[in-house]
Amino acid sequence: MLTDGITLQFSEAATFFRYEFDRAMKEIGLHGGQVSILLALYEQDGRSQIELAGELQVSAPTVSNMVKSLLAGRFVEPRKCELDARVTRIFLTDKANDLKPELNARLELFEESFFSEFTETERLMFGQLLKKLRKKEENAI
Repeated sequence: MLTDGITLQFSEAATFFRYEFDRAMKEIGLHGGQVSILLALYEQDGRSQIELAGELQVSAPTVSNMVKSLLAGRFVEPRKCELDARVTRIFLTDKANDLKPELNARLELFEESFFSEFTETERLMFGQLLKKLRKKEENAI
């Protein structure tokens, strides 16, 4: 068994990242997974859950669960589509819009803190490596 292989190291780093990210977002009343939904809606409000799932490359049930928790926190509200009543679109509330500057600031602080051991060059290289992984993921879907 490879205990020092890249797979195990990446898995452990990803787990640590998610734990720390969840902890940081909890300070502003969010779960880490909810952030991607909010960021997508800040970019284009009023998306359907299917559109969100496609963009975020997660399953529809995953988006549904995240939206339910955002609804409970009053960050989003559902509205029936005027053109097709079968479609429900998700819209940001005033609470979510008011949170945007603080969320952006928290994201910057978190990134700065979490990657503080990286040099600027290492951060750029790591970002490029992550983009390669995302491209591989996109091609697999």
